Amino acid sequence: MALTATFYVFSKRENSTKVPPVGTTNTQFSVDLKEGTNVTEPTFLILPSAGITVYSFNYVHVSSFNRYYFIREWRWMNGIWEIDCICDLLATYKTAIGNSTEYVLRSASNYNGSVIDTLYPIINSVSTGTKTITAGAININVNSGYYVVGVISPSASISGAVAYYAFTYTEFNQFKQMLLSSASWTNVQASEISEDMLKTIFNPFQYIVSCRWFPSIPAGYITSVAQVKFGWWDFTCSASIFTSTLAINNDTFTVAYSDIPKHPKASTRGNYLNKRPFTEYYLIMAPYGIIEIPDNIVGSSGGLTFVNTTDFFTGDCTLSIFLTSNLAPVITANGKIGVDIQIAQVSSNPLAGINAIGQGIGAVAGNILTGNAGGAIMNAITGIASAVEQSAPTVQTGGGTGAFSDICKFGGSCYLSAKFYDVADEDVSQLGRPLCQAKQISTLSGYIKVADADIAVVATLEEQRQIKAYMENGFFYE
Repeated sequence: MALTATFYVFSKRENSTKVPPVGTTNTQFSVDLKEGTNVTEPTFLILPSAGITVYSFNYVHVSSFNRYYFIREWRWMNGIWEIDCICDLLATYKTAIGNSTEYVLRSASNYNGSVIDTLYPIINSVSTGTKTITAGAININVNSGYYVVGVISPSASISGAVAYYAFTYTEFNQFKQMLLSSASWTNVQASEISEDMLKTIFNPFQYIVSCRWFPSIPAGYITSVAQVKFGWWDFTCSASIFTSTLAINNDTFTVAYSDIPKHPKASTRGNYLNKRPFTEYYLIMAPYGIIEIPDNIVGSSGGLTFVNTTDFFTGDCTLSIFLTSNLAPVITANGKIGVDIQIAQVSSNPLAGINAIGQGIGAVAGNILTGNAGGAIMNAITGIASAVEQSAPTVQTGGGTGAFSDICKFGGSCYLSAKFYDVADEDVSQLGRPLCQAKQISTLSGYIKVADADIAVVATLEEQRQIKAYMENGFFYE
């Protein structure tokens, strides 16, 4: 059977749809089909041609069969060249492949950066990124905060039988001196009970139900007064009183998506690198400690909104984190922003007088904060003891114990911190990137890998199986 075959010297991949472009140098020969051969893996016979090295050709097109072939081998037999070929299925059925719509897993020309690419391993290299959140920082200078003291009082601005007064550092020292330097404010005559005996049997701190230090108090919650109503007595001293039966403040601040630290390679390889296992996000904020932020939240296109709620009567605080785009709640953490200052008890020993049971909070605060031994009440040897000095650090905390160590975490600063794990270099041209979309193949180019290829093509059953295997294992549409 005589056929006309067009021979080429043509370079291409086996798993490619590439065909010789129009104008490619070629040579046509008349060939015979060897007896007993087939169309998909034929053997052609050709006589030698003067001046032409026929065995230099590696590719052939037979229009009668409408197929392209790779040449497997040239073999010389009895003065005739035998050419063993195998059909280039991807080139032969390129049009049908291009017209098909398939679910594309990977593509070199189009990709979805939100799909996690697990093809490349994480390598042993870690970098970090930090966004300072100024609005989330707190004051850690004990000399400039407020001491909120709850006292039994007939004051009109009270919660139950308790009035809450706020003292600056200086005002609190003055108040403490008035309480402890002399018992004359009780108006008990020395002829009735001596002052030394009065100090022994009378404990002024029984009228104090709570004492807490706060880093700050926003304007609008307290009003300045010149007199503190303390039990049955009135003290003439400077202070401020809370004007409401509730003293709960909501402090709101945001972090825009553009300000959230991103993985160094996310801009070129995809947003998936801003998610685990490639990226971890943490909010570092006193007194809550270190709070892990879900990567699927930070890795989205919206920013974060933080609402920090403080109760100035109890010292409790709650941090709620929301998506700025829709205020969907993400995380809620509880903490203690008010540092509890314990109140001393009075010994019944009249010779010993008042017995201190704790170290002055000022010395503790001074050592922790500034190294200065002069604390808020360091001279109150008969009075106020220190709170718990530290809490055990953890990777992620749900709030502190109300100690100065919690307030002083991270120097009072607030950060959104990120840890980035590097990933091995990619080869897009040879392996593509995740796409995971249904696409018409002809709209793409280069490397393509599909899932469960379903292509209608006029070909033998075995050819259809092979085409399906090529497409599912990865091929090049060229």
